[in-house]
Amino acid sequence: MDAASQDDEHSSPFPIEVWGEILSHLGKRDLPAATLVCAALRWLAQSLMFNSFNYSSAEDPEDPAVFHSKLAFSTSSHIAPHVRACKLGGVQGVISETIFRDALPRFLNLRRLTLEAVQMTPTMLIGLARISLTALVLIDCPGDLGVPRESISVEELAIRHAEKVAAQDAQWLKVFNPTVLRYLLTGTEISTAALVSRLKMLHLPALEILSLDSRGLFHVNEVDFVSALSSVPALRALELRTGEFNGVPWPDWSSHLPSTVLPRLASFSGPQHLVPVFCATRRITRLSVHGKSRSHMCNSNTIGGHLGTVARDRDDAGLASLELRVSPSLSHLLQMVVSAFPGLRSLRFALPAGIVFALEVNSSILQQSGI
Repeated sequence: MDAASQDDEHSSPFPIEVWGEILSHLGKRDLPAATLVCAALRWLAQSLMFNSFNYSSAEDPEDPAVFHSKLAFSTSSHIAPHVRACKLGGVQGVISETIFRDALPRFLNLRRLTLEAVQMTPTMLIGLARISLTALVLIDCPGDLGVPRESISVEELAIRHAEKVAAQDAQWLKVFNPTVLRYLLTGTEISTAALVSRLKMLHLPALEILSLDSRGLFHVNEVDFVSALSSVPALRALELRTGEFNGVPWPDWSSHLPSTVLPRLASFSGPQHLVPVFCATRRITRLSVHGKSRSHMCNSNTIGGHLGTVARDRDDAGLASLELRVSPSLSHLLQMVVSAFPGLRSLRFALPAGIVFALEVNSSILQQSGI
C-alpha cells in the first residue's frame, strides 16, 4: 500500500501532497485518528507517526528488552518504510553488530543516523557502508575501527567526540568516501586539528559547508590551514565556531587568502577580525559576525572597516544577509550598513541580554525611513 492507493469512496479534490502538508500540522495524538479515514491518509499519517526511531538506555536502563521490543516493531514490514531518522544513544551492551547487519538495513528509507556512545567495530562499519544514508552524526563513539574494507558514503557528517574519543577522529575520517561529502562539522578542537591535518590527503571536491571548532586551529599554523582549504574548491559556506563565554582568543592571522583558495565562498560566520582574511575579494552574500568569542560584541571602532572589505570593489548586488553581535548604539552602524550594502534583505543585530533586533526589509526602505 502506498500514498497513491486511495479508496474511490474517499476521493478528494485535493492532491495527496496537500493532504500531507495538512497532516504535518497535526500533533502526534491526532495522527492516529487520521489513519482511520482512508488508505491514502493512513499511509501519510503513519509516515509522520513513525518517521523516526529513537532509543537511549537512559529511558529504560534496567531493561534492554524494551529496546529490542521497540526495534522489532519499528523494523516490521508496515512500519520500517516510514522511518527516515534513527538515533541510538547510550546503549553499550545493547547495540550489537546484529543491529547494524540485520535491523538497520530494514529501514529502507533511512536517511539520517545519529550514534551516541556506541562502541563501534569493523563489522558495524561494514553495516553502515551498506545503508543509503544522507547524514551521519557521531557523538562519543569509540572503538576498534581497524582497516576499512568498505567506505561509508554520506553527504553530511558531524563528528562530536569528547577529548578522550576525539583521538580516533583521524581514523574515523579514513572510513568515509571523501568524494560525496557536502557538509562536514567537527565538534571539538581535536577533531578540527585532525581534520585540518588530513584535508590535503582527503581532497573533498564536493564539500560545500564546513563548520569547525575554532580552538583546533591553535594546533595548526596559518600556512597549513590555508593550504588545507585549497582541497575544498567547492566550499560555499565556512563557519568558525567559538565558545559562548571566555572564548580562547583567535590566532592573530592578518593575511588575506589567495584568490585561488575558496573561490566560491559565499557565506562566512566567525569573529570580526577574520572577515578581511576570508571575505575580501569574494562574493559574500551571507555574513554572521561576533567578537573574539560568540558572546563578545563586535568592536564598534573597527567593525566598519572589516565590513568595508566585503563591500569594496563589488559590481553585483552584494551582501543579502547580515548578522552582527553589537552594542546597543546602532544608529551610525545602520547608516553605514545601508550605504555599503544596497542589496541587503535581512539585517539582524544581536544585542546584550539576549535582545535581538531584526529587519527583513529592503535596504531602500531603511533609507526612506531616515534611519
